[in-house]
Amino acid sequence: MDSRGFPLCKTLNRIHPFHSTKRFKVSELRAEPYLSFNIFKSSTSQFTKMPCLYITTNVTLDGTATDSLFSETTKAVAQIIGKPEKYVMVLLKGSVDISFGGNKEAAAYAEIVSMGGINSQVKRQLIDTIGSILQSQLCVPTSRFFLKVYDTTQGRSLSKI
Repeated sequence: MDSRGFPLCKTLNRIHPFHSTKRFKVSELRAEPYLSFNIFKSSTSQFTKMPCLYITTNVTLDGTATDSLFSETTKAVAQIIGKPEKYVMVLLKGSVDISFGGNKEAAAYAEIVSMGGINSQVKRQLIDTIGSILQSQLCVPTSRFFLKVYDTTQGRSLSKI
């Protein structure tokens, strides 16, 4: 336990933007990539521009060649959002318990987080394109796919720190 009663294994030290240290409980941290990138890098850094696509599915991936899935989704995200492929990160997790519409047939949930490049047309293109890639590669029907799109720049002004 630290001086405030937080268990040490559940606290993180983060550098505050004003170069002081502040302790956060893990439960206090929001899952927003700009918190981890912008605190340590300037807003013009290549790392702050990295779109990340996280795909979770109940399809078993054991024995499935996923290289083409990674390649297709990386190219699609880069092209649609307008970011270079070398900055696109794709994560894939299979065999997750997912119930969609009251049953456990093949389904997928994905989140894409990007710093800029997102508007309503881009959202529609991402949903259509990633949905069809998952249908062709993992046999997940597009009607059983949900995509959450998050632009870290919407609703806030970018810092010039």
